[in-house]
Amino acid sequence: MPDTSNAISIKSLTYDYGSGPIILDVPLFEVPSGARLFLRGPSGSGKSTLLGLIAGVLENKDGTINILGHDMSAISASDRDRLRAERMGVIFQMFNLLPYLSVGENVLLSCRFSAVRAERATANGGTLEEEARRILTRLGLSPETYWNAHASDLSVGQQQRVAAARALIGAPELILADEPTSALDTDNREAFIDLLLEETQKSGASLLFVSHDASLATRFDGVLDLSQINQVRGLVQ
Repeated sequence: MPDTSNAISIKSLTYDYGSGPIILDVPLFEVPSGARLFLRGPSGSGKSTLLGLIAGVLENKDGTINILGHDMSAISASDRDRLRAERMGVIFQMFNLLPYLSVGENVLLSCRFSAVRAERATANGGTLEEEARRILTRLGLSPETYWNAHASDLSVGQQQRVAAARALIGAPELILADEPTSALDTDNREAFIDLLLEETQKSGASLLFVSHDASLATRFDGVLDLSQINQVRGLVQ
């Protein structure tokens, strides 16, 4: 039977990039379904690598990674892509926006790749565009001003908020956020955290929020330091 009590269940995981030292050595890491966890760690500690493995962007060779009831090493790359598209919202540290698309088109990409995601978005907002505009407005990006703007014309902080809107639309069951507030000023950071926690509470989604900024930790259900789960010491990437 698949484990549905945990959104994330990792056991006996080790990972390296093939020619370098071991980056992750994680005996056990679990995030209960519906939990909102803050994972703290300095730059170069393996946080982004861990999120890449959880999202299925990287493939584990040793140990088990069970995400939303799926053993990531037992399913194909296309199935991992489908799982990520339909059931995860990922805010990558580098944003991964398509520069030749508009803000609106970037936000709606999640729903273009997944009919399931699109159905949930329309249930929330009436239409896909209305739901995308609602989220952008909450993030301080007026659709009247930014909807047709190209992502490449935005500031770094604005791009980060567009990436967040793309991750949130369609009520994904698991949200993975990699330093999602690093480029935001205080007001926009607080607005983003408010929206993130509201949306996850409303949908019952699980949240893994990864950051080096310990000042944000008090907003979350639980706080964990990466050094508590990763046995590799003194790692510098």
